Amino acid sequence: MDMHRFQSKLRAVELENELAIVQEQSAGAARAASYNWMSRVEVSYPWVAAILRLMRPALTVMLVGLVFYIYATSHDFAQRETIIQSVVFLNSTCLLWWFGDRAARPKK
Repeated sequence: MDMHRFQSKLRAVELENELAIVQEQSAGAARAASYNWMSRVEVSYPWVAAILRLMRPALTVMLVGLVFYIYATSHDFAQRETIIQSVVFLNSTCLLWWFGDRAARPKK
């Protein structure tokens, strides 16, 4: 009787692990398909493709430059702190959104 309970618990753990493996494989396949689809988008002019590819890096450099500029030029400490907090929040949010992983996570 104890052996049967032990085997059923072991089987439940095994099925849970198999489910996690299948979920990770399907998420990876969906991400790869998304990347493949985006790489096949055809742009009629090369300069349009260059602008599209440089948008995120250009905005990132501009946001980092804005943070540095505000920090270096502001003399009112209260205003400086408020603006810096807002710009740093915007900067971190944009960077995490642009370069972070936005894949949907399964609910546990």
